[in-house]
Amino acid sequence: MRWRALRAAEDYTVSSDAVTFHQELLASVVDPNQTGNQATLTVDFSGGFDWDIDIINYQTPLLEDAVGTTESFQIPTAFNGDQLATMEPIIQMDPSQAPPKLDRL
Repeated sequence: MRWRALRAAEDYTVSSDAVTFHQELLASVVDPNQTGNQATLTVDFSGGFDWDIDIINYQTPLLEDAVGTTESFQIPTAFNGDQLATMEPIIQMDPSQAPPKLDRL
C-alpha cells in the first residue's frame, strides 16, 4: 500500500481513549501469506509525539527446550513473524529470592 492519509470514519474511529482501525484498512495492508511487519501506520496527534504503529502478521512463536544453566541459558525460538517486545520472568519461588526489578537498579 502506498502512503495516503487515513480517513476518519472510513479507515478508523476514535473514542475518548482509543483509536480503532477498521478491518477493511487492515486487510488492505496485510498479505495473509506473509509473516512479519506488513505496514507502519503513523498516528499524528494534536499534541505530543507521533506514534508509529507496526501492523504485524504472525503465527504463534514456537519455543524449544531451554539449554544451559541459570547463569547462562538460551531458549531457541522461531518467532514466525512476531517480534520480541518484552520478556518478563514468572517467579515460582519465594518472591524474596527473585532478582531485583530493573527499575530498582
